[in-house]
Amino acid sequence: MTAVVVVGAIVAGVVLSPVVGSLRSGAVRRRVGAVRARPLTDGPEPARAVGPSGCSFIGPIRELGGLARRALGRQVDPAADLVVGAALVLGPFVGVVAGPLVAAVVVGVLLVAPHWYRRRAALVHRAAVRAVLPDVVDLFRLAVGAGLSVHQAIEVVAPRAAAPLGPALDEVCRRVTLGIRLGDALDELADLGDEARPLVAALAGAARYGSPLGAALDRVAVDARLLRRRRAEERARKLPVQLLFPLVMCVLPAFGLLAVVPLLAGSLPALGSP
Repeated sequence: MTAVVVVGAIVAGVVLSPVVGSLRSGAVRRRVGAVRARPLTDGPEPARAVGPSGCSFIGPIRELGGLARRALGRQVDPAADLVVGAALVLGPFVGVVAGPLVAAVVVGVLLVAPHWYRRRAALVHRAAVRAVLPDVVDLFRLAVGAGLSVHQAIEVVAPRAAAPLGPALDEVCRRVTLGIRLGDALDELADLGDEARPLVAALAGAARYGSPLGAALDRVAVDARLLRRRRAEERARKLPVQLLFPLVMCVLPAFGLLAVVPLLAGSLPALGSP
């Protein structure tokens, strides 16, 4: 039985290692990291490797997951296909070794984990944008107040802005140097999400139509600071609820062991004496 469990663990590690590698190198990392450069050609985007190189079994596992997802009417997604394929391969093996209940749990974790990682990455990305947006807007206000144009302001603010806004602004500057109009290059900032949409709209309006940028940035700065303050207040209100688990599971048992148990242990001999 021990040998079967060891073999099962080895097979599970071999199957899950490309899945974890694909999740780390796929869409999750692109969302929370810097905005990557996009090809300027009209042709299709070159295929990216999803799993670690040198693993010949990744292709068949991905194809199996792709067939299952296409049968359900889902769109092609290499990372999701690999996860579903790994679940289909690992599920029967775990069912034979550990039983159908454990197999159902393993398959459920494999299918739910990618969605949880994507949602978690989106939340982290939005929180990062909210945290740095007011400071970046203030930098733009200083640059515009100094008499710089929109393009010059972006070039000055980009190296001083924190991620993820800094890399996105660097990409805008790079695309402008390649000959793309500034208004079209600002579309690169759409990947930052709804939090940065007012800033992008203000910059794009000034670049395309020459609308005044100072007043628009003032409104964006006020809204961004209010949004960051509301999110901070929400996190502060959630803190007591989040502290309940360590309080109930750690602090109270430790208090009982240190204060109540010694008293009971000391009183037991007195209770037993006539």
